[in-house]
Amino acid sequence: MQTYAECLASLFKEEHDKYHWKSSEIIIPVATSMTDSTSRLVNIADTIGFNKRTPLPIARNDQTCYWMSPQFATNTQHSRKNHLYPLLVKACHEAGFKVVCQYVSNRCAILVGCHRSLFHSEHRNMKQQHSNDEKNARAYKTQRPVMSPPKAVKTIDMDSEHCRNVDDRDDLVSFIGKNDESCRFKFSIYWDVPHQRWFFPLEQGGSTHHCGHIRLDSNFLRLKTQHILNEAEQQLARDSLSSKSTVTTTCDLMQQRTGYSLTWNQMNYVQRKNLKQHSKDIGHGDFVTAADRLLYKLEHDISSSFIALFGEKNSDLITIKQKKKKKNLAVEIDEFHDDLDDPNDSPLNCAATFRDRLQYSKTGEILLAIAWCSDESRRKFDMYPEIIGADDTEETNSEERPLFTLCGKDGNNQIFTILNCFMPSRSRWVFSWILKIALPNLHMGSALTRVNKVNSDASPQEINAIDAVVGNDDDTLCQVSVHYKYPRIMPNAKGGLCSFHQIDRNYVSHPKYKSTIAATKSLSIMARAEVDMLLRWLWYFTKHYELEEEIRLSQYLLTFYLNDEQDDHFAELDVSFRNGFKGYLTNSFFENEKKLFDAFFGGMTMGFVTTGINESWHHSIKYSVNGPRPKHDVAEAADRIIRLEEKRMFGSQ
Repeated sequence: MQTYAECLASLFKEEHDKYHWKSSEIIIPVATSMTDSTSRLVNIADTIGFNKRTPLPIARNDQTCYWMSPQFATNTQHSRKNHLYPLLVKACHEAGFKVVCQYVSNRCAILVGCHRSLFHSEHRNMKQQHSNDEKNARAYKTQRPVMSPPKAVKTIDMDSEHCRNVDDRDDLVSFIGKNDESCRFKFSIYWDVPHQRWFFPLEQGGSTHHCGHIRLDSNFLRLKTQHILNEAEQQLARDSLSSKSTVTTTCDLMQQRTGYSLTWNQMNYVQRKNLKQHSKDIGHGDFVTAADRLLYKLEHDISSSFIALFGEKNSDLITIKQKKKKKNLAVEIDEFHDDLDDPNDSPLNCAATFRDRLQYSKTGEILLAIAWCSDESRRKFDMYPEIIGADDTEETNSEERPLFTLCGKDGNNQIFTILNCFMPSRSRWVFSWILKIALPNLHMGSALTRVNKVNSDASPQEINAIDAVVGNDDDTLCQVSVHYKYPRIMPNAKGGLCSFHQIDRNYVSHPKYKSTIAATKSLSIMARAEVDMLLRWLWYFTKHYELEEEIRLSQYLLTFYLNDEQDDHFAELDVSFRNGFKGYLTNSFFENEKKLFDAFFGGMTMGFVTTGINESWHHSIKYSVNGPRPKHDVAEAADRIIRLEEKRMFGSQ
């Protein structure tokens, strides 16, 4: 039986052995011989640690060297970085550790060493910080304390072509060589100039011993994306992401092709490279913002039209301009001077407020609002123009811009979008610009004159903007005096309110009435039935009564029922509930009857009394797996919305 001291010593020995181990297998494919390019697998670990010099050129043959396949028969920066380095890195990755590769020009060799055999060079790091700006200065440190370079380190001369190509670290790190605190694993692969081939000596120097770290399973070691995917596979991954395949689908595709599962960081690297390439295509260099990409996409999409409002900064002055794409794909830019009848805000004030946050290029232009629609949207709206739902939603982009949509319904009861717009705020002038300028510019046919009803929620700015463009001049409920600089674009339409917002948000869920309603319902089952009957009665007012006479009769009966003795009712309702309900009817419900009750709207309204089509569309895009998220910029969010629109419209046909 072992003593406590022996057990403790055994434990210390196991701990020590865990951090001191030897690589037994490093499998790399090589050619069968110099003349036979048939591939075979060899264990390079068997060639390491013989403390012998590299064979002289005259002595290099099949008996002294393993020759690499002719496909690696080039010695350029591109070939080493994209073909040879990944092969060596992945072979060591399978063996349970990570390596860095460094080309040594005066030896025509690639030195491969464990990544734990590097030290942080503070002197070189400071030198780079002085030569580059602070953002690009990078320091690579291991988990060990920063060490000074040992005296035994031999300076490795790098050719100018590769002075920054030591796994992208050569300016900050160097191999230590013999030092007790660093891993000693290393080997080399050489370039034979006469034969123009890479080779491994059958017996070379170096070491297979590791120290200072443990051997890990390859599943727990993360490789750089450039070592997993070659250029063709990276391009395939970028094309997959550009086609709006999900990240999961792209990862599965790459795993099937390479056998490696990409992490979120690696997919982010591919996306950033794709974004950088897209920036070059746009032509603004590396400084390309989300608005640049959004405008570029809409300008080059032949099936879409857009109109944008932006401010242009000249010194301390701001000029408001309007950009729109015509049918012939030409882009027209005009100055814009209207305040859009908003006494509290204007495009100029908004541009000054968002001067620093909403820039879309380095020229000082400030994107305020952008609205767009597709050819299919125009076609559907021209066929089914009777009703329009107007609403906005949040949490669709990283710039916190509200997304405003106008939606309609086709003959199959399917939703289609009429217009989408990213707004800078919910000010009155924004809604006025969308309805007075953007909408008629995007839908220039006769569809707007055939609209019968435009529903919106309870936003007063939105309601006032709608009242200014619909043909209800005699509506005494219109609370704004409108100066009609712009003609009413929907002369045969009337503005309506969403019944759901009016009944549910303004009464059932309103803090003023909610507790009273809940307390009344909890009295008994019959009291619950009584309350539900009254609420359903309100929906009959808004949707089911077709004539004004029906409304007046039902209004009289409802008033009589509330004032009647409750002996013959289902249940006796609390006095506070009855008084609150009657106050709501008088002050809010019947006060807005002209905008709420479908009986007051002529033409074909199809029982459209809510903004449910907008709510349904917003829910579908925000909770779809391919929909916009709060982390997406406006370009990505708009692209995802456009693709979901195409899927919905063409999928419903």
